[in-house]
Amino acid sequence: MKGARDDHNVRLSLSENWGDRGGRSINHPAPSRTLEDDRHISRLMLFFAIVYVVEGIGQARVGIIYQPLTYYLKETGWTPVQVTAYFAVLNFPWIIKPVFGLVSDFVPLLGYRRKSYLIVSSLCAAASYAWIARLGDDVLRMADELVSRAEAISSSLQMVRDGRSGRLRVAAGVYVHDIAVRPAAIELIKASPSVRLELLEREWTAALAMLVMDRVDFAVLDVSALRGVPSLRVEPLGKLQGVYYCRAGHPLLKKTARRPEDVRPYPFVFSSMSREKIGLLEDIDSGFTVDSTTGDILPSIAVSSFSLGLEIVAGTDAISLGHISQLKDGIAAGRLALLDLPWRTRPPVAELGIAYKRDRTLPPVGRTLINLIRKRVRAVERS
Repeated sequence: MKGARDDHNVRLSLSENWGDRGGRSINHPAPSRTLEDDRHISRLMLFFAIVYVVEGIGQARVGIIYQPLTYYLKETGWTPVQVTAYFAVLNFPWIIKPVFGLVSDFVPLLGYRRKSYLIVSSLCAAASYAWIARLGDDVLRMADELVSRAEAISSSLQMVRDGRSGRLRVAAGVYVHDIAVRPAAIELIKASPSVRLELLEREWTAALAMLVMDRVDFAVLDVSALRGVPSLRVEPLGKLQGVYYCRAGHPLLKKTARRPEDVRPYPFVFSSMSREKIGLLEDIDSGFTVDSTTGDILPSIAVSSFSLGLEIVAGTDAISLGHISQLKDGIAAGRLALLDLPWRTRPPVAELGIAYKRDRTLPPVGRTLINLIRKRVRAVERS
């Protein structure tokens, strides 16, 4: 009986404390909230609102920035493989967030489970940005090398899967063929001996005509005049600065103060060029003409090969234009010399790029060659 009474007393005490006795409910008053509490809650709500707005704008995969960033990367010449790899690296820390959470929960750092980790991670991020800023060219070179290897492997696997390599047809302008396309093609053939290529070195008008008539998969040329062509997609490669040159011992080299009238008597050797490039020769080539059909500029001596123009300059009093990387061997051998034109305040620049039809899908081997060409152009820019 005593045990029963004790149980009854316990139950009675509990019902009094928790609000259930004799069918009546005991309501405890809610704790009062001060003005300071309201301000604290408002600050927290503002903080979380700012965090989610920033994530909604800047987060790579789900934020507002995703679509314009993807479009920008593709328009600047990034391939789908490069864009995917970029976003994969960008999202990797988010994928392993649970690991960081477990580490910070179970392994306090300097007595803290959050603050110390936030400070350390922020310092590491700042150091990484500083390292990239200091060694940016090296980082880009390593990234280009990794992407090129990955795409070369992807291209080889694609060719093995299809059971054939397919013939890739490429037209290249006179200027860029010697600088980047030919070395890139040699590198591609070494990596994939089964590849089949058709490489065509052509002057600007011919390369563009072959592209428009679908005689090539893509063209590598000066794209400054192709920006407004709606049927073409243009991927920039970079800008290369040119130099004027002549043979060693040329009569112009004896003149200390050269003027345009001193240069005009000598023929200018180069390939045809778009009307936008007329400034390269209008004051030094008295024999240039404008093609009545295409509107392109024809120098006094028009050639379709840089090596042919080089030989003409080396053996005559003609002058021409090229990149220093194309001329260094001839200069070192004493055959060629740089020709300074003091009245020109700006050096000649070629805006190189890849052009192809918007409705054309380039094969994997084409993308591999484009990346090798881009790597070569960047190497020449840095040199």
